[in-house]
Order: sequence, then structure tokens, then C-alpha cells
Amino acid sequence: MQPKLLITGATGFVGHNLLKASKNNWDAWGLACQSAQKHQYPYLQNVDLCNYKQIKTYLKNTKPDAIIHLAAHSNPNECQNNPHTDKLNIYAAADLAGLASDTHIPFVFSSSDLIFDGQHAPYDETSPYNPLSRYGEQKVIAETKILQRYDQATICRLPLMFGWAPPQTKCLLRSMANAIKTYQPLKLFVDEVRTPVDAFDAAQGLLLSITQPSSIFHLGGKTSLSRFELGHLLAMQLKINNPNIITVNQDDINMPAPRAKDVSLKSEKAFNIGYSPHSPSDIIKNFINKENERLNNK
Repeated sequence: MQPKLLITGATGFVGHNLLKASKNNWDAWGLACQSAQKHQYPYLQNVDLCNYKQIKTYLKNTKPDAIIHLAAHSNPNECQNNPHTDKLNIYAAADLAGLASDTHIPFVFSSSDLIFDGQHAPYDETSPYNPLSRYGEQKVIAETKILQRYDQATICRLPLMFGWAPPQTKCLLRSMANAIKTYQPLKLFVDEVRTPVDAFDAAQGLLLSITQPSSIFHLGGKTSLSRFELGHLLAMQLKINNPNIITVNQDDINMPAPRAKDVSLKSEKAFNIGYSPHSPSDIIKNFINKENERLNNK
């Protein structure tokens, strides 16, 4: 019998890929919010992670062998304007770590590159954090509280995610590709740099980290890119000449959450345990092939 892995946020972009990546070695169980009924995964349930009694009962009944906690309010602008997002992003994460501590099972928390201020990239796991947004602050506070509750917990900081996902899951490349192919205006930041990674590669990194208690890992890609560069790389692979991609700077758009300029991650520590993300070009090629297959099978 395979060990049981509990994945929170299982219907999100990374969660979908984690369910897929874990199927050979784990009996994966997923928790999600209201959208769970739209998906066909086995053992996918709606559980309120902010209800301590409910989640404690669920863990007691299911007895997972490990937990990867992905669920969060992940839109920085939403978090900037809504203090209620602290409940899931901070306190539910800490409570879940505490419950994992009670049974001494591996607990992996997905944090973010947005804990850094963008002034001293690239960042490794020892770099001091200085978040500009409330979302980044939430991740810093959650990391701290989790390790206070469970010193054997593992923290994985994730960058911008891209790659393929089914239609019911939000997908950055699909929205960009749709705009590029129809020559719609596509505004992309030229002065916001990250180390984007395929969500399936990140999922494999998360699985590797389960065996690394009391650790912090960066799961970035091997190439630093702006969204503008990513858009043009996608257009080139789609063989679209002169796409209607519009260069914008962060200062051109008024948004509630401040944005860091360059939060590129150094991920050598994860590379040393077997994490091996694909190049952006390979990820885009794979996306186009899968998307063409999906559209042809409609």
C-alpha cells in the first residue's frame, strides 16, 4: 500500500500538477474549497482549512503520512486590500503545521519569492527577507509561525508558475497564447524579473522536499525572465510575427500591492537533491503540444 499524501489547494495550478506528479509513489488525497466538485480526482474533498476543529477531525480520520500545504489567497492585490486573508495565509497554515507536529509527519509549506524586496537578486535560502506587499508579509509570518509550531517542517519558496493545465484551472500561458494568436493587446511588465518554472517541475521539487525535514528550499527555474520576455518567447514558438505585446513598467499601472523589481531565486540547494526544472523554451514547447492535442480532441 502506498503512503498517503494530503495536498491542500489541490485544484489550483500547482495542486493539479502535484496530484499528477505524486500518483506513482503516493496515495494522494486533495483538499479544496468550493471548486472541488468541478474536478474528477478521487479523494478530493471540500474542507474549511480555517475551521480548526473540522481540519483536526479530518486529519484524525484520514491519517495522512505527509502533508503539502499549497492552499492560500495568492493574489497580492486581494491580500493587500483584505485583512481577512490572514486567516488562511497565516493562521490556518500554522494550525496545520501544529497538527502535523502532533503525529510527527512530514509537513511542507509553499512560500513565495515575494518575501524579498527585489533589490539584491538573486536570492538564496539565507538571504534576508524584506517583503514589499502584504502577501509577502503573510508568507514571512507564516514561515515563522510554522517553524515555531513544528521545527521539522520544510519551507519551499516558489516563483512565478507557468506550463500547461486543464481548462478548469487558471493558466498563465493559455491566457497569453490566446491574446497573442488573436493579436489582442497584451500588456506585459518589462521591469519585473523572476525565475519562472513549470508547475509540474515545481511539484516534483515539492515531493523531493518531503524527505528533507527542517529545511528551506528555493524551487526557482534556471533562467531569469520578465513577463515581456516570456511573452515574446511564447510568440516565437507559436510562430506569430509582430505580436501585439505592449511594454509596460510597474509604475505605469496603479495596483494596491507594491511589486518587487527582481526576485530571481538561486535554487542550487534544491538542484543538489535532484530538482531539475526544464528550460522556458522546453516548457513552452510542451504547453503548445498539449494545447494543440486538447483542441484537436474537442
